[in-house]
Amino acid sequence: LHSLQFSFQLFAEEWGQYVDLPEGFAVSERCEVRLVQLRIQLTTLGNLTLASIVFFCCDMQERFRPAIKYFGDIIRVGQRSVWARILRIPVFITEQYPKGLGNIVQEIDLIGVRLVLAKTKFSVVLSEIVLALAEVPGLRSVDFLFSIRLMCIQQTALELVGRGIGVRILADATSSRSTMDKMFALKVNVLLENKSSIKFSK
Repeated sequence: LHSLQFSFQLFAEEWGQYVDLPEGFAVSERCEVRLVQLRIQLTTLGNLTLASIVFFCCDMQERFRPAIKYFGDIIRVGQRSVWARILRIPVFITEQYPKGLGNIVQEIDLIGVRLVLAKTKFSVVLSEIVLALAEVPGLRSVDFLFSIRLMCIQQTALELVGRGIGVRILADATSSRSTMDKMFALKVNVLLENKSSIKFSK
């Protein structure tokens, strides 16, 4: 048993699915948890090359602007991403239910973006993205360029780690409804704590 690795997950009724149980989390009432065996061999992030990374932009939509702390600051950080296009790093953008929540904000330049996809789940790992990632030889890491939905980042990271792909989060390009929410999420959302850990950057 010591040679196996597991992750504790808690069923979140608010989202209708299991989420990672943070280290040190105390349960004060009856809840549903599960122990998930990690069946993959992780790779360390190590030094990255232009050919080994892609960028994700997750749900930076107009409807979220009034509710998200430092939304404007995140956009300004994202606007510096022009170098990704210059360096030919693939960029993938998702929009959560754009019919109801609107499209990506106008400040984000879509020129050269590989894919812009609508989704109706937390994870960004859609079938179209899976196929596109398979076309990136030597892919080692996905970097979240900017995002305002930390649950989407977590669920995406879990799926990517399950595929042996590392995940990096740009902390100054990520936010939530409050500063405390953001700080707590970036602190506790450590996905796998071992010699090849994948963490939410700080």
